[in-house]
Amino acid sequence: MAFRMSILDISAAALVVIAILLPGRDSYVTAAYEKPQPSTLRKIAVAQARLVTAPGDGEAAEKLASALGDLGQLDWAARVGGATAAQATGGTAWRGYLAASIAHAERVDVTAAHHYAKLALDACKASAATCPDFRRVKLEVYFSQLDRGLASGIDPREHPAAFQREISKVFPTVNLDPKTAPAKPAATPPPAAANNPG
Repeated sequence: MAFRMSILDISAAALVVIAILLPGRDSYVTAAYEKPQPSTLRKIAVAQARLVTAPGDGEAAEKLASALGDLGQLDWAARVGGATAAQATGGTAWRGYLAASIAHAERVDVTAAHHYAKLALDACKASAATCPDFRRVKLEVYFSQLDRGLASGIDPREHPAAFQREISKVFPTVNLDPKTAPAKPAATPPPAAANNPG
């Protein structure tokens, strides 16, 4: 039997030669975080170690989520807070739920932030021994603002200033900084004295 080369054999051989002769691609690996501060990395390590030893530690979850949020890792922060709160013990679930809510709020996911804020507020009220009054009041204000924002129907991604004005109606604030305070309205001139015979 004679060996006959077909066009398919030649094409396959050509592809093998090309694949062998092509130069390899350079692969670069970079850090997930851009130059984090050593103190931030230390906070992450300590909080992770606490969560390994006590998986339901809401305080550790809150600290870890905060540090991850500082690095811009909001997805991780939300997952840490929510997952820890779901298995929290000792009345610290509210801290994990709050961490998840804040991470979602930073991502401008108001619906999820509202959901976790409600869970945090309910857990805080249920565990008064580990949730001091001042934290409960802050949670109530935070939840009320998210609630008002959702009820308004304003999309915070498309209209952030309008959303901010709407949630500020819950507890109006006074701006004392002259650089950022709104401009004062023009003074109204006094009535004309021409009609006053004097």
